[in-house]
Formats: sequence, structure tokens, C-alpha cells
Amino acid sequence: MLLLFFCAVQLCGCAKCEEHVYSKPCDEYCKVCYEKRELPPGVEHNLTKWKSNRDYTCESDGTKYATCVYCGKGVVVVDVGSATGHIYPENEWIHNNDNTHTEDGTESQLCYLAGVLIQAFCG
Repeated sequence: MLLLFFCAVQLCGCAKCEEHVYSKPCDEYCKVCYEKRELPPGVEHNLTKWKSNRDYTCESDGTKYATCVYCGKGVVVVDVGSATGHIYPENEWIHNNDNTHTEDGTESQLCYLAGVLIQAFCG
């Protein structure tokens, strides 16, 4: 019994072939020759469901990431506006015991997130 197998080969535009093949609009590599390409103008990854990396601080924005629904490539960008600012408890002041006979002392508050103290003068 003689079995014959045929396979279809699609050629690319590099030195190996005539036409590149991409199965998804944002594929970076040709499916035939694996040559890498820059994405054409107007072609972008389809990024949805952004999630925070939770790396923000009181004073600095953090980052967020998403994965392309077509190719699975992950993208990380700055999450503008994610810095929280210092968060202090309301009306919870710590007496610093630094008052003297001639001057009032100070009180402090501690930021919940960064542990940063702010001071205010008692009046």
C-alpha cells in the first residue's frame, strides 16, 4: 500500500519566501518563516480588562497591565492618577511631648500607607 502526503506551504516576502502570513492582526511573527515585523500603522493590540499592579504609593503613580485578546501579549503602562496621597486618620493626633514653659508643643499624624508623619502646632 502506497500512502502519499501533501502539505500546502505558503511562501513569505523574505529571502525564504514571497508573502508573510499572520493569523491575527497583531501577530509580530510570520507563521511561515518566523520573521519579526513591526506592527503596521493603525494596528494595535486589543487590550481589555486593565488591572492594577498595586505598586502605587502615596506620592507616585503605579502601573497597570492588560493582555491582548488576540495574541496574549501583556502590556504594562503607568496608571496615571493612581497615587493615593497620604491618608491620615481623622482627629487622631499624637502628642509629641515637646512643649516647653514658653512654647506650645506639636502633634503628629501618621499616614496609614507610608508611615509618614505630619506635624501641626498646637494652639
